[in-house]
Amino acid sequence: MFVLALLAQSFASLAAPATPLAEALAPKAAPIVARASFDCRVGVATYEDCQMVEETPAGLGAGAVAERTLASLKPLPAHRAFLGQRVRVPFEFLVPAPAAR
Repeated sequence: MFVLALLAQSFASLAAPATPLAEALAPKAAPIVARASFDCRVGVATYEDCQMVEETPAGLGAGAVAERTLASLKPLPAHRAFLGQRVRVPFEFLVPAPAAR
């Protein structure tokens, strides 16, 4: 991977303007990991009375996406043993990094 990064830098510095090959080999920014967690009561067929307890980083909308997903999510088999009790339901998303300008 390091060799590819060096090759990409070499191609990028030699190319004027950038060639498709140099752009394809150029190092890309890592995706952003967005997380949201909810505290929910385990129902028979759904999670109920859910409250978001974590959303990082703020402002990316991970909580809203997770909340819409949660509305149609059935309790995990491990959570069914806790019928009527509260559990933590975590979500994790990979968001593409913003394009460099």
